Amino acid sequence: MKRGIVALGLTAVFIAAAVLGIHPLLGQEGKAADIRPYVAWSGPRSRIETREYSRIRSAEAWIALWARHTGADPEKAKDSYYNPAGVPRVDFERCEIVAMFQGSAWNCAGVDFLSAVEGEGRVVLRIAGRFYQTMGGADEAAPFGLFVLPRTDKPIVLEENVQGLKGQPPVWKERARLAE
Repeated sequence: MKRGIVALGLTAVFIAAAVLGIHPLLGQEGKAADIRPYVAWSGPRSRIETREYSRIRSAEAWIALWARHTGADPEKAKDSYYNPAGVPRVDFERCEIVAMFQGSAWNCAGVDFLSAVEGEGRVVLRIAGRFYQTMGGADEAAPFGLFVLPRTDKPIVLEENVQGLKGQPPVWKERARLAE
């Protein structure tokens, strides 16, 4: 009996939301929706040592990028059965990867995913380097971030927080526009 009342109540909420044009999970219809990565890899050491941003939408492109990033033999990386290069498997029918390589840097432990918001006509993805201080020296790095996101047909705009002082508001700089 209680289940029936709860089910009826939930049905009424969803019908009311539909009539009012409100998506019950995302808020008002047409408003921006937050996107979170399914998986995120980030670190200080990539074999790709030049600044590069890309949108990966196929297994072939992912395997090639992974081999470049890790320094794996590209031919071995293509072996999907034994997978000696350790290429993570991604469902490219439902997902895509946004890859960012920051190039040569100092004292950076990787790239943090801060937010991604899907609005009308585009997705804005915001990132920040994970910088730190050292005393009397510096650590060489080639920071990267690889983010598995829900697949979208909208262009992706990458913005990086380039504000370097603690406690200050972010300063966003557009780094790339990634078309479909």
